[in-house]
Amino acid sequence: MAKIITGHRVGQNGKIRVGCSAVIFDQQHKKILLTRRQDNNQWCLPSGGMEPGESASEACIREVEEETGLQVKIKRLIGVYTTPHELIVYQDGNKIQLVALCFEAEIVGGELQLSCETTEYGYFSYQEIQELDLLLNHAQRIKDAYNEKMTTYSAFALKSLTEGATACARPGGRSYKRNRGYKPLLQEHFATIECFWVMYTLS
Repeated sequence: MAKIITGHRVGQNGKIRVGCSAVIFDQQHKKILLTRRQDNNQWCLPSGGMEPGESASEACIREVEEETGLQVKIKRLIGVYTTPHELIVYQDGNKIQLVALCFEAEIVGGELQLSCETTEYGYFSYQEIQELDLLLNHAQRIKDAYNEKMTTYSAFALKSLTEGATACARPGGRSYKRNRGYKPLLQEHFATIECFWVMYTLS
């Protein structure tokens, strides 16, 4: 059973892993497709890890088909989600700090079905989802999907800014002090630049 451990910078005890998840709305754009995991019995978005030799969007498309039987195309990026304060521990002993890209996807083919990783599936409204035993780190992604805005998260970078550090950027997504010669960034700009740099390096 995969479980999420939280604690101050607990992510340093694992390896970095890039993952993708898909938000698939029904035709009325009111309900979202969720699957129930076989390993821990929790509900979640179709999701999984990125493999070598594929882009982030390709990983998302593959995982959706493997878990649901549906063929999809990517419509938009909902957000990039990562925090050093969460560690995912799997049954086999693997521990990861997740960098997750969440996409909205549209069905273009296939037939909805169960897989060896799922025991149930269904479309749920936002209110109905609040009553489910939902995978913890998927809750914010679903909320952002309903808001229909691209949201980016980088807990370390934004925390540094709110504590008064002057962050600057250059290609590579790293932060530098003002004396490095790069222009200072506003807080709301930093996460956006980081997001697009992640997308560039993973696409």
